[in-house]
Amino acid sequence: MKAAITRAAREVGYSLGSSANADPPGREQTLHQILRGRGYQPYQAEPGLLRLRNCPFHSVAASYPELVCGLNLALIEGLLAGLGDNPENALLAPEEGACCVAIRTSATNDRERPR
Repeated sequence: MKAAITRAAREVGYSLGSSANADPPGREQTLHQILRGRGYQPYQAEPGLLRLRNCPFHSVAASYPELVCGLNLALIEGLLAGLGDNPENALLAPEEGACCVAIRTSATNDRERPR
């Protein structure tokens, strides 16, 4: 069941990204717009790392963090793939008071993931 829900989240994300028709130079801006539109409140935490100030599913995540964080990750992986970016740029990077997912942007694509 969890695999099916994760797959569905990834598919929804892919659909959001692919329907945006973003060209490579505008992908990052489009990513910000889609995330803002979904309530994530993206911001550039440091060069090459996009963080999300808000988890739209915070009330459920408080009780089921593993499930909700996994679904957020799958959704954003799908979104990145739909935009034509590497889905592995989405990573679990929990931070108090924020979404558990962060996104490596073009400035860090060749670096290690944050620890």
